[in-house]
Amino acid sequence: MRKVKIATLPENGQQENLSDGSMEKVTVVIDTKRDEKNKTTSGEEINRNNTIYYDRVVKQDGSFNFRNSHVQHRHKKFMVDIFTTLLEEIRWRWTVLGFFVVYLMSFVCFGTCWYLILYMHDDPRHFGDPNWTPCITGMQNLTSAVLFSIETQQTIGYGYYHVTEECPLAGVLLFVQTVWGVILEGTVVGLVFIKMSRAKQRSETIMFSKNAVLTMRDGVMNFMFRIGDMRSTHLCEAHVRAQLIRKRRTPEGEIINYAPQELAVGGDGELGSTILLFWPTVIVHPVTCDSPLFDIVQDFHEYDEESFEIIVILEGIVPSTGNCTQARSSYLPSEILWKQQFEAISCTKSRSGERVIDYANFHKTIPSTILNKRMSIFQHSDDVKEPLRKRGSIFQQLRGITPA
Repeated sequence: MRKVKIATLPENGQQENLSDGSMEKVTVVIDTKRDEKNKTTSGEEINRNNTIYYDRVVKQDGSFNFRNSHVQHRHKKFMVDIFTTLLEEIRWRWTVLGFFVVYLMSFVCFGTCWYLILYMHDDPRHFGDPNWTPCITGMQNLTSAVLFSIETQQTIGYGYYHVTEECPLAGVLLFVQTVWGVILEGTVVGLVFIKMSRAKQRSETIMFSKNAVLTMRDGVMNFMFRIGDMRSTHLCEAHVRAQLIRKRRTPEGEIINYAPQELAVGGDGELGSTILLFWPTVIVHPVTCDSPLFDIVQDFHEYDEESFEIIVILEGIVPSTGNCTQARSSYLPSEILWKQQFEAISCTKSRSGERVIDYANFHKTIPSTILNKRMSIFQHSDDVKEPLRKRGSIFQQLRGITPA
């Protein structure tokens, strides 16, 4: 991970431009009263040990580390698409609370309407008069009107209260509340069902290794990480994508802070093919001369000068619902281990004949014996390294420095 050491400033809010050799200048604002880590305006985290760590684009739990701001008419546009807003943006606790509020308001509003009909017909003053035909039998106050509203909307069934033929307006209100109750009930049931059956929750049972490794396999340097599915019913048509995210500068001078470069990945078979998640699978990306990681591997021991991130995405279809789900994770330079390989996962046979997979070694890595005996081909190829010396690293290119 790229780091920049900074000096402690005596006063809160003081700014200073610092540079460390070939490093880029960074403007730092220190608040010494806060114990928590601060952030600069560019999103860089400042820890109390005076070291800047660059934020990741995707957290390892799959959530994005972005938040939108200054979006014009944001709330208005969200309300236009109210169903998606309730489904995706609103948390469960607020959704349930909203249901209680909507139902309560519906019961009270229609109960008030029922009482107004009762009041206009002068039924409360004649309550108990055997010679008076009320609009609603048994209703005498607002409380009884609200109870009647609940019975009508929820189709519980009338007992002591019931509508008579005396007031046509009561029949119209009965029809309106019945239709409204069906619409509200259908909306709530559909929203809760879809919210509970979202394929997004299926991604919680997909596992990514905490670290990725760079090691030799089949005579080629490979970037590798491990994926596992803890459920017994696995995803259909599962495939993996990976992208390298880093800053780059175009020939026209435009600086792109988050420039994605696709990495060709796959299982032990053909790259880009679907993978089976019956057992933990190691996903590989061959670091050939055409790979975006090729430059980084050359100067691996100096790669903390570069700020980059590798985002990995697993997509597949949930068999039980047919919905598509997506699981994400990412790896920073400090989480990519050099000369390491994943420890083998044991698979035993039970008495019933089932294969039992032990996930105890899922995240564990061991030193690569292959690299210890035979160093990478990149360290012995002068033909490959010469063009890289002429081009320089990505940050040298951004600063316009041409290596000697």
